[in-house]
Amino acid sequence: MIVVPWWSPFGQVPEISAGELHDRIAHGAQIQLLDVRTRHEFAHGHIAGAVNVPIQSFRRELPQLGLDGSKPVVAICKAAHMSRAATRVLCAHGFEAVQLAGCVRTSLPSASACWLAGKKPVAGACTVWWKAHATSSGH
Repeated sequence: MIVVPWWSPFGQVPEISAGELHDRIAHGAQIQLLDVRTRHEFAHGHIAGAVNVPIQSFRRELPQLGLDGSKPVVAICKAAHMSRAATRVLCAHGFEAVQLAGCVRTSLPSASACWLAGKKPVAGACTVWWKAHATSSGH
């Protein structure tokens, strides 16, 4: 058996699509959203309700997050590399954890292609861009 280091961007972890995550949240699922991008990336737009803990301090800050072990956790990042590492750590600590497939892009105007394309709720700088884009493009 090959053991993959927790920080490795390689290997498989469970995933959830943006559409499925949105549907579960819309139907009342109690899901904890954990965004492991940098504070700067997070400030420029993130999925509404997400908590930001940069991957660089993730293992150190995990015990202080107060995550509920009875609720699933979705790890979010820019390109599904850092969230893969966070998902591994969460699973090792007994959490039901998955990563957001495709994850979040922070470069405006593409903002978060997988999330915004489906008109999902965002917060931060993306909110202003998305409202303007949705109005001007007829979405």
